[in-house]
This record gives sequence, C-alpha cells and structure tokens, in this order.
Amino acid sequence: MPEPVDRAAYRVVQEALTNAVKHAPAAPVRIDLSTADGTTTVTVTNPLPSARRRGPGSRAGLDGLHERVRLIGGTVSTGARGDLFEVVAALPHRGAP
Repeated sequence: MPEPVDRAAYRVVQEALTNAVKHAPAAPVRIDLSTADGTTTVTVTNPLPSARRRGPGSRAGLDGLHERVRLIGGTVSTGARGDLFEVVAALPHRGAP
C-alpha cells in the first residue's frame, strides 16, 4: 500500500476502536481488510449496546476520519447497520498523495 493509504487505514481502525470502547465497552470488534483493483477496504464492526450510550461526543473524531479519507480520494461510511455499528472506508491507491 502507498504510505498515505497505510496511514489512513491505521487511523480508520484507531477511530473505530476508540468509538467501540466508548459506546460499546467489552463488545467484540471485527476488523476486515481487503485489497482489490487498487483499493484497500477497511471494515470495522461491533455490536450496538443493548442500551445505547450517548456520550457528549463532539463527532470531531468521525468528522476528522471522513476528512482524512477524502483527502486521499477515498470514501467512508459510518453508522448502524442492523444490530451492528459499522465503519467502511474505501482507500484508493492511485492518486494518493
């Protein structure tokens, strides 16, 4: 992977783990990485807590994550998918600074 893509993938996982610990402590987390057609996809999922924990979060972490991925030409989606919280980032290798 190009270094900017590697760094972005690391930060995606870091932010997703931080959110999982904050909002669903002790829940299992699954991290999947795949590369195909010049794009690395990072998917991080964890179960939603039975009682949703809503901290006074600023969203700065997720907003920063979206910006970091956008700067290398990628896309990211975050949110609930059924009974899971999911972060999916597609990080293209071509055009990465």
